[in-house]
Amino acid sequence: MLKKILSFGGVEALAKGTNWLALSLLPILLPVNEYAKIGLLVAVQGFLNLFFTAGQDKFIFRFYKGPKKERVHFNILLFLFLLGLTATVLCGSFLLFSGRAEIFSLDPILVFGIIWGMVLFSSNKISLSIIRLRSNVREYGINRLVYQFSLLIILSIVAYITRMSFSYVVAMIGAALIILSLEYRAGLLKLKPDFSLTKRYLKILFLWGLPFILHSASKSVLMFVDRFLIEQYGGTYDLGIYTFAYQIGQSMSFLFFALNVYFEPIYYKDKGEGILTRFFLTSNTLAALFLIGIVVLLPFVVTRFYPADYINSLDYVLGLGCSFLLNLYYIGYANRLVKHKKVKFLATSTFIAASTNLILNFILIPKLGIKGAVLTNWISYALLSYISGFFFRRSILPDKHLTISLIVTATLLFVPMSNLAACLILFGYVSINVAGIYYMRKAK
Repeated sequence: MLKKILSFGGVEALAKGTNWLALSLLPILLPVNEYAKIGLLVAVQGFLNLFFTAGQDKFIFRFYKGPKKERVHFNILLFLFLLGLTATVLCGSFLLFSGRAEIFSLDPILVFGIIWGMVLFSSNKISLSIIRLRSNVREYGINRLVYQFSLLIILSIVAYITRMSFSYVVAMIGAALIILSLEYRAGLLKLKPDFSLTKRYLKILFLWGLPFILHSASKSVLMFVDRFLIEQYGGTYDLGIYTFAYQIGQSMSFLFFALNVYFEPIYYKDKGEGILTRFFLTSNTLAALFLIGIVVLLPFVVTRFYPADYINSLDYVLGLGCSFLLNLYYIGYANRLVKHKKVKFLATSTFIAASTNLILNFILIPKLGIKGAVLTNWISYALLSYISGFFFRRSILPDKHLTISLIVTATLLFVPMSNLAACLILFGYVSINVAGIYYMRKAK
């Protein structure tokens, strides 16, 4: 078990780390205004993601079995293609009837590129779900790492040559085409067209995906609406500064998802909840250590290697990092809600948190600028973790692990990143979680 955790988790951590690295190094090659456009492109990508991955991967987990399982795969790919076509028509209609020359302050070509990049990316995500069901670590590793390293290489080359934001779209499409060609050669995409039950499958996929769409739409608001408001009230310079701080702040999230890659399929089969506590304690420990590394190393790295403008991002990194640390509770509780077919509670929790986020962003960003966005992020993720935990435990009192995390992260919001107190608080947080892991093993 430990070997597979390290294998799947290690691959996912490396893949997400590579993706994070690609976006974090871009400011070295791009001016602040162009990097701000990358931030908008990532936001649009996140918004589209709510439709293109609206539970289809979990649909694979539940229904990819039996002699007709290839038919499930084929119809999901057809569903993704139709979603891409629909999004293209809607964006084209908006341009035609509104008379505008931009969509979300972006050139339409970039938006259309992101749409079809997401179609290709989502097709690969379905293949990854099948590979995870097979527990094929080698195939999973090749797929994830080839895609991410292709993205990093193409993005670096195109950004270096052009110094333009469209390099992100080119890299995304190029990397997806490379990995899909490898999947086809390996036989994973050699599917015979079978339209005999397509109408039934499309209806099932649509109804299955509706709760996930509401849930994902709420997550997109939670993650990306602040960027559009900062661009509106503070301009592209502030957006570039915030995008870089956000990118660094969310960097520990790939640790949670890396562990979840292994734990999620097993959790659906496991009857106990002890595995969830192990997930929380391990993730908390790694996240705190990661934040310590950021506090110690980031000021040196930014001042030495990045353009001078990006030094202003350091004021917001720790606060955003604390917000994303709370996201691990949502990941754990969400698995349990989906496992027990309580997706409506998952959608409800994200909807409440996203609504709060939207309201607070409209109030605080015009008054406090980037600081308002940072504070809103922490409040929203704290609320999301608490509400999803409430639906999980059916108790008004938060989980004891969550309570500690809320106290620690709330304290760090008011501690400067360069302050020694930040490191001491995080070291104490690591000690608490390590003690929890020790006593859990001893009790077992």
